[in-house]
Amino acid sequence: MSEPTIPQPEPENLAVKIERAIPDDAEIICDIRDRAWLIAYPKADLGITTDVIRVMAQGRDGEFVPRRTAYLRKQLADDDGNGLTTFVAKVSNKVVGYVDPRIDEQQHRRIGAIYVAPEFQGMGVGSKLMQHVIDLY
Repeated sequence: MSEPTIPQPEPENLAVKIERAIPDDAEIICDIRDRAWLIAYPKADLGITTDVIRVMAQGRDGEFVPRRTAYLRKQLADDDGNGLTTFVAKVSNKVVGYVDPRIDEQQHRRIGAIYVAPEFQGMGVGSKLMQHVIDLY
């Protein structure tokens, strides 16, 4: 999935809004994760290619994407607003990143996932997502 290009302001002027993710955010959340994986995880010196990462993230023929999106959409729909949830970062009303805080079996707070769209990395979006979670939990 390809989102329309969002004009990129300078990082210090970036207006980022953090809010609870909703079911309609599931597709873009999955897209951001996949695009971030394709940049972060290939390691040519270890034989980990972009194609290997793509297969791990999306399946050989993209078969993982609809299942993962449907699963996330259901998780977000079942969110009653009282517990941990996924939070999204929005710029100009478009989702550009997300964080997925969790509490494990020992009641330790942790981050299950945090990803920022590659075109918004290095602009403080991830820091704002982390600070939001720290403030809440």
